[in-house]
Amino acid sequence: MRTFAPAVLAASAIVLAAVLVPARARAAGAAEPSAAVLEAARAGDAAAQLGLGKAYENGDGVPRDGAQAALWLRKAADQGNAEAQYNLAWLCAQGEGVPRDDAAALDWYRKAAQQGYAPAQYNLGVMYREGIGAPRDPVQSIAWLRKAAEHGAAESQVNIARMYAFGQGVPKDLREAAVWYRKAAEQGDAGAQYLLGLMSFEGQGAAKDHREAAGWLLRAAEQGHAAAQARLGAMFLRGDGLPRDERAAYDWSRKAAEQGDAEAQYRLGE
Repeated sequence: MRTFAPAVLAASAIVLAAVLVPARARAAGAAEPSAAVLEAARAGDAAAQLGLGKAYENGDGVPRDGAQAALWLRKAADQGNAEAQYNLAWLCAQGEGVPRDDAAALDWYRKAAQQGYAPAQYNLGVMYREGIGAPRDPVQSIAWLRKAAEHGAAESQVNIARMYAFGQGVPKDLREAAVWYRKAAEQGDAGAQYLLGLMSFEGQGAAKDHREAAGWLLRAAEQGHAAAQARLGAMFLRGDGLPRDERAAYDWSRKAAEQGDAEAQYRLGE
C-alpha cells in the first residue's frame, strides 16, 4: 500500500560506515556485511542490527534480501529501536521478506509511534483512517496524525487539514483547515500551497485576499503544480490579484497544459 511514506533510509554515521566491507576488500561480485558489524549484530547491538537490516532491505552494498532484512530489523525492533520498528512495519505492510500482515504492520507502527517517531505516527494515522489492520477509527486517526503534524510532518498537516475541510472524523471547520494547510504550505508543500491559495481566493476559512492567493499559487506553480499553474494563468489573464499580463497568462497556461491540465488546454484552444 503506497499510501505510506517510504522507509527511512538514514542510519547513524558510525553504523553506516561499518556495515559494509570497503569495496577494495570485497571479492568481485561478493558483497557481504563486514565481520565487525555481523559480530556486533549477533552480540545484540541494536544499532548494528538496524544498519544490517536496512542494508539488506535497500540492497545497499549487499544483495537485496527481504527475509534477511526482516530478520535483523526484528531483532532491533524487539529491543525497542523505533526506526527498526518502523521499517519492519513497512515490510509487513508490503509483504517484503515476510507474509503481508496489516495487523502486524499496525502493531509495529504503534510501537514506534508511541516512542514519538513521526513517520510511524503518520502511517498509523493513515491506517486508522483507511481501516487497514484495524477497523476505521477517525478519533485515533486524527490523534496520531496530529502528533506527527506537531513534529512538523507536512503530510500529516495536509491530512489533518483535509479532515477538517471535509468533516472527516472531526466537525467541519474551514478555519482550522486553513491553519493546517498554512503550516504545510510554509514548509513548501505544493499541494497545500495550492489549496491555501484557493481558500484565500474564495474567502473560505480566511479573509478573501486575491493578492495572498496569488502568492501561494505562484509558490505552488513554481514547483510544477499543474492546477496552480492553470489558476495563475487565469488570474494573470484577468488581472485578478496580479497585474494583467497576457504573456505571463500564456506562459503559465502553457506549462499547465503540457502537464495535461484540461482547463489550461481549453484556454489555449488545444
